[in-house]
Amino acid sequence: MELQNLKIVGTAHVSEKSIKEVRETIRKEKPEIVAVELDEGRFRGLIEGEETSLREVLRARDGKIRLLLLQWLLSYIQKKIGKSVGIMPGEEMLTAVEEAKKIGASVVLIDRDIRITLQLLKDKMTFREKIKIFFSLLRSLFIRKGELIELDRITDEDILDDLVNEFKKLSPNAAKILIDERDIYMAKNLLALSQSEDKKIVAVIGAGHEKGVKRYIKSKIKE
Repeated sequence: MELQNLKIVGTAHVSEKSIKEVRETIRKEKPEIVAVELDEGRFRGLIEGEETSLREVLRARDGKIRLLLLQWLLSYIQKKIGKSVGIMPGEEMLTAVEEAKKIGASVVLIDRDIRITLQLLKDKMTFREKIKIFFSLLRSLFIRKGELIELDRITDEDILDDLVNEFKKLSPNAAKILIDERDIYMAKNLLALSQSEDKKIVAVIGAGHEKGVKRYIKSKIKE
């Protein structure tokens, strides 16, 4: 299915196994381009250690507070999970960037601007969906370590499908914005990159996007 010069690595965002796979794949494939599931803002945040604080959320103006609160909650939950397994959120993306630098590969950011994604969530989600998502995230703050899905298994296709389907039931609009639309956005960027550059590419994306990205690329190759 994949283009000859493109290798896609699907990762769990807080998983030692995923970090190892990213490192080993880049060292083995020796790509000239490493594409990562990041936009400029998140990339800068990872590299410079910048992030939205609860203080910033509370200081924000009314129109912005819900977007920042959602961003802060997502970040906090990932950090909590990461702390429980000794891994920082986004470490697999940082690993990809670091390995790219070691071999002199270019790093390309392929994800949609997080500000656009958050604005779409604000505009397109129904009030009911926003409430359901908010309380779902709130519950996640109190998940105990023993209740977590084994993180390395999140890349297993059956578990991944279950998680995605549950999310689509919880909030169809959020799933469309966070998963489906970004699948297409990243797939288009990878297609353009692979067709304009006669170079080997390794793309590092979340496992939840891998199937959708590959499906879109396959459909375009067949046309």
